[in-house]
Amino acid sequence: MARSNKKLSDLIGLRKYPASEKKFSEAVLFVHFFDGSPLLIKRHIDYVNSLGYDAYAYQVGFHLSKRSPIDLVRSRMRLGLKSLWTKDVTAALDEIPGNKIIYAFSNPASAAIEAMAQRFNAGKRDVVTILCDSGPFVDMLKCSYNLGKHYYKIKNPLLNLPASIAMTAILSPFHEKNLHADLKVFPNDYPILSIRGWKDELVPVKSIENVFKPHHQIDLQSLVLPEAGHLNGLKDFGDKYRPVVKSFLESHSTPV
Repeated sequence: MARSNKKLSDLIGLRKYPASEKKFSEAVLFVHFFDGSPLLIKRHIDYVNSLGYDAYAYQVGFHLSKRSPIDLVRSRMRLGLKSLWTKDVTAALDEIPGNKIIYAFSNPASAAIEAMAQRFNAGKRDVVTILCDSGPFVDMLKCSYNLGKHYYKIKNPLLNLPASIAMTAILSPFHEKNLHADLKVFPNDYPILSIRGWKDELVPVKSIENVFKPHHQIDLQSLVLPEAGHLNGLKDFGDKYRPVVKSFLESHSTPV
């Protein structure tokens, strides 16, 4: 297993971003947004580095050409691309020593939650908390439609609707059911920070709220940014974003 994960961590390009002055023993693993890259969240990486955390990031992507047929059909894998992302998160977590914090964005945050649920079921408690920015979310079809309309500029509904249905099926046909099943296994009082922008054109705030609403055992903290859109909280509203993230991280970390 360790050998397989090492190969997978190489495949996804797992890279360490060390803090210039390390202040906490936990490392922060970043899981960037769909169609993104570690470069596009470098602002977030630099921020946690400035707080004294070592950071790790990798390329969330398809990687299908280098996957073995066995890897694609393993019995424990759920249907959809998200489960491949989950394997990547797991490979990264296994590669990073010590306790970890996950900082995940948009829909790939659901893959991070799936990976965490698998670890909890296996008795592992090395992920001390997770921060979720602009995700995860339910209403996958609606959000896929919004992605097509606002991000890919597919203005014609006759084109956008079938594309959205296909994207939903490819990413995770049972997304909502699986997401709630994963959150059910989270331990009592497990801390999560959920960051949402009220003016998010891709993901309605309610679609994020309804992820966590049934799971009362979670110790949920929310950062709601009234003027923010999708993923632009730190960039455009840093004065509100930074202190909440700093306080949350430090309250669940161990000083060196």
